[in-house]
Amino acid sequence: MKIKIGGIENDLYACLQCGYCTSICPVYNEVGWESASPRGKIFYIKQLTQKSIWDRILRRKIDINDALIKRIYQCTNCGACEEVCHVNNKPYEIWGLVKDWFYANNIDPPEILKKMQSTIETNHSPYVSGFESGSVADRNELLIKKYKLPEKGEVVFFVGCVSSYLLIKMMNSALKILRKSGINYTVLKDEWCCGNILGATGQGKSPTFQKSAQHNMAAVKATGANTLVTSCPGCYRTFSEMYPKYASKPDFEVMHFTELLVDLIDNEKISFKKSFDKKIAYHDPCELGRLSGIYEPPRKILENIPGIKLTELIDNKKDCNCCGNGGGLSSLEPDLAMNISLKKIDEVLETKADTLVSSCPNCRHGLSNAILEKKKRMSTNGGGDLGLDMMDITELVGKLV
Repeated sequence: MKIKIGGIENDLYACLQCGYCTSICPVYNEVGWESASPRGKIFYIKQLTQKSIWDRILRRKIDINDALIKRIYQCTNCGACEEVCHVNNKPYEIWGLVKDWFYANNIDPPEILKKMQSTIETNHSPYVSGFESGSVADRNELLIKKYKLPEKGEVVFFVGCVSSYLLIKMMNSALKILRKSGINYTVLKDEWCCGNILGATGQGKSPTFQKSAQHNMAAVKATGANTLVTSCPGCYRTFSEMYPKYASKPDFEVMHFTELLVDLIDNEKISFKKSFDKKIAYHDPCELGRLSGIYEPPRKILENIPGIKLTELIDNKKDCNCCGNGGGLSSLEPDLAMNISLKKIDEVLETKADTLVSSCPNCRHGLSNAILEKKKRMSTNGGGDLGLDMMDITELVGKLV
């Protein structure tokens, strides 16, 4: 079976096989096989688009197999390969088009990702258990009652699955900030998973993604809001990029929470009541930084907090190393994702920071687990405490306003 995807042929033949992308790829640096590198994937895909003369002479059968499928999905979608490509190829976009082509041609993703789609279809969330009593609707109703929120508002806070199911403290911090700011805000009465994991794994054209997109945009419209704010870069990119690509373009503004926080600080709608006298290292989430270009708002927020000593990682902003928890990799290969996260923690420890801060629930969750794993391994080997805590920027701000 041949891959025939319009729009990628020039990129495939432009690839110089130089290896710059190989050196920067977090997955390749763990797996070590050429086939796991961006260069190796492009080489294989190129063979699938057109057999070489040697393939014909030697009668080599080059086909789509489980090994290739595994490698295509064995990716954090961090986009680092695009930053170093000398011919301006966009491997991240190529993987997306290949995954879309797989779906269109009934080539299934790995089983865990396929199962995730059915879970979202059934529960409107990638998590089997709900917020408190097993239902997404219960989460929405509880938040509206707890915070006495109106049905309509100028701003909708899109909570997101990771924050509301795995990081409730982060969710509550964001809601506390919104309440203190005096903004006319609300949450969706019936928020469904945005579908980011589906769009990221080639299932953007699935009925599940389409229904999620239509439902969420209609729910936002029902509130009368002109702005949607989310603390999750994945949700941010889903509304701003994936919905226009796979469904339809929202008719409201989409903001990341850090962008809103900067506005609130600049307009003196929130102020810091306490200082935070610690050394902080900031990690740029891949989906917020490289893939969305949002680098300065988080730094401006941190620089406004009294007492903070902000230190940059050696590799930061567009060169920031991935934490390993994007693209569904932590579900697909948790051990691989953990190893990438542990490398990130080693990098942070070199700064001698007391606290690691990020602006993404996936980074927050994955790196927190890596800190716990690192402590566990140190304890087993007779080591001491790391002296490192992890917070999302919303948790930090919520603690100080």
